[in-house]
Amino acid sequence: MLYPQMYNLHADPKEHTFGRIVGGDLAAEHEFPIIAAVNFQIGFAGYFCGGTIVAVDTIMTAAHCVSRADSITVIVGTNHWRSPQTTGGQSLAAYNWQPHPQYSDSIIGYYDIGYIKIRGLQLNANVALADRSTAEPAAETRVSCYSLNT
Repeated sequence: MLYPQMYNLHADPKEHTFGRIVGGDLAAEHEFPIIAAVNFQIGFAGYFCGGTIVAVDTIMTAAHCVSRADSITVIVGTNHWRSPQTTGGQSLAAYNWQPHPQYSDSIIGYYDIGYIKIRGLQLNANVALADRSTAEPAAETRVSCYSLNT
């Protein structure tokens, strides 16, 4: 599921695709238990990015999502990021986050990876760790991403 940056966080997310997604579909509830929604604040503005659960205390995300963040909340286990607890999801406040040390906001596309540290993540059927296999993916391997930014 890939959405461009949301300008009205209270509107239906499908209204924000602006025709930019070709052949995309909304994910079924609990279809991707390794995906996290990353809600970050910069001043009074709120933004969303996607992330991947790589450990019970670590979410990998893009550096541009954490480099200037004042606060971060991670939402897992649900597609309903506006009301995660009422839909079986978890909402967790981050206590630390860092972009790659060589990331620069002025150079787009390089070293755009970062991490978020959280506490209290509960693994279950709807929240899982990403496969850390070192095997080469097979042709036509399914890839998922979650983003509300372009």
